[in-house]
Amino acid sequence: MEQPIPMGPDTGPELFAAAATHLNDIAEGEVENADQPLYAAIATAYAAQAQTAAIVMLTEVITRASGQGLSDLRAWREEIPLSPLKECGSKYRRRPQCEERHTEDCRYAEPPPEPRHVLLPVGTRVLVSDWVRDDADGSLRLVNPQAGRISGYDMSRSKYRWESEWEPGRYATFDSWAFADNRVEVHPDGPECPASP
Repeated sequence: MEQPIPMGPDTGPELFAAAATHLNDIAEGEVENADQPLYAAIATAYAAQAQTAAIVMLTEVITRASGQGLSDLRAWREEIPLSPLKECGSKYRRRPQCEERHTEDCRYAEPPPEPRHVLLPVGTRVLVSDWVRDDADGSLRLVNPQAGRISGYDMSRSKYRWESEWEPGRYATFDSWAFADNRVEVHPDGPECPASP
């Protein structure tokens, strides 16, 4: 029984590289004389497919530039897929490694996602900070932490009503507001408020 011929490469550059490899094997004498016509035929077939992929790519570029869309191009792209990006083309044209999030070695690197904030109960001792954008690298950081305790929420529970702590166990008689996000965190000394002096 004959062995099935393995499936070849998919993308245009892979097809071209496969054609060049077969021709190099013939030129470098790595193929027996009897097999040289077979290798040459396979190289020719791969080269023709690579040329078709290049024509599809050029047609795609021209139709995008002219603002037209050819429905046949989608069918061609299913048969001859685009080569995977080695670098991200933009924040939205991502290479496979950056599918979920741009990695640190990418020029569009994103900070790791911030942990989801869990709504804290009323009476919790907290530190409330301000978000500030760093002018140098554009990253956000928390500054100016202020101790306090949560005294309530707004109706949609998207903001905390809180009282600032002016000395341990003593709190302001007026309320301040802070968004219910990671700028409000449990006090490092624990969530219990110290006893009033």
